[in-house]
Amino acid sequence: MPQLEGDLWGVPDYAFLKVAAILGGLSVVVAVVVRFRLRRGHPPTRPLHPYEVAYLTGGGRHVIAAVLLSLRLDGAIRADHPGGDLHVTGERRAANTPLDEAVHEAVRRREARTVAAVAANETVKEAIKALRDGLVPQGMFMDERHRRLARLTAVPLWLVLGVSMARLAWYMADNMWFDGPTVPFGGVMIVPLVMVLLIAFALMQGGTDKTRAVKAALKDTRQRHGHLDPRVFPAWSTYGTPAAAMGVALFGTAALMSIDPMFSQAAGLGRLMQMAGAASSSGGIGYSGPSCSSSASVCSSSGCSGGSSCGSSCGSSCGSGCGSGCGGGS
Repeated sequence: MPQLEGDLWGVPDYAFLKVAAILGGLSVVVAVVVRFRLRRGHPPTRPLHPYEVAYLTGGGRHVIAAVLLSLRLDGAIRADHPGGDLHVTGERRAANTPLDEAVHEAVRRREARTVAAVAANETVKEAIKALRDGLVPQGMFMDERHRRLARLTAVPLWLVLGVSMARLAWYMADNMWFDGPTVPFGGVMIVPLVMVLLIAFALMQGGTDKTRAVKAALKDTRQRHGHLDPRVFPAWSTYGTPAAAMGVALFGTAALMSIDPMFSQAAGLGRLMQMAGAASSSGGIGYSGPSCSSSASVCSSSGCSGGSSCGSSCGSSCGSGCGSGCGGGS
């Protein structure tokens, strides 16, 4: 029968367990508090670009959906239906950011024939990384110094774990290879202690490099652009391409289906948004409005998104659809 308690290193097991539990708990608390402070962030010093809002809402795939829609409304690309193959149809005009250029060139050179290929394109990935890096000085992400400090907060906990596991390993090695006594019960109790501390560490690691300022920034942006909510039938033809990109950034799939449903479905932007995660699906909005195109540029340049009029879903043509213009526009 194993003894209840040993005194390895001159420290009784239960005393060791008590000290290790206290130090481990304090390490977790300190790490959580420090990381909480490091993720404080600050309000952006300038208005966020629609693509930046899209990145904060749903990551890189959300950004790509906004970029492709902007290029579509700019008359620069189209998508085959069915199949979803992307093709360049003209030069960029309003869509003039490095991301627009990267996506447009990837499609032009046939390096990216589909939405999935656009997302996998290295040049596009680099442009998205540059976009993310630009959000660091705006207080939306931790900088390298803060990330390094956040990682260092785990060091005290790892020291406690290391000493605890070394004590248990010493007991086991002494019993297995040096004919020492059976591992005492107090030594065995190190196992659940280590498991609890590892679970605490795993929970502590949760989250991203985003700061808490992101939530406030997105809330403020959503309030300032409430007129882009698909539930109020925005006049996309009046607001223009940048507003459409912001609508997609904030309201996701609902905005896509409000602006240009045929292109969105042909290119597979809805699936892309689903892959971006629940946060980018529709902003919590169950869209049930008309699905005709809401951009005058789309109607005028390609016959309401590729051959069918807005009347297919609204009972009217591009010239008089949805009451006043294409999709509620004027």
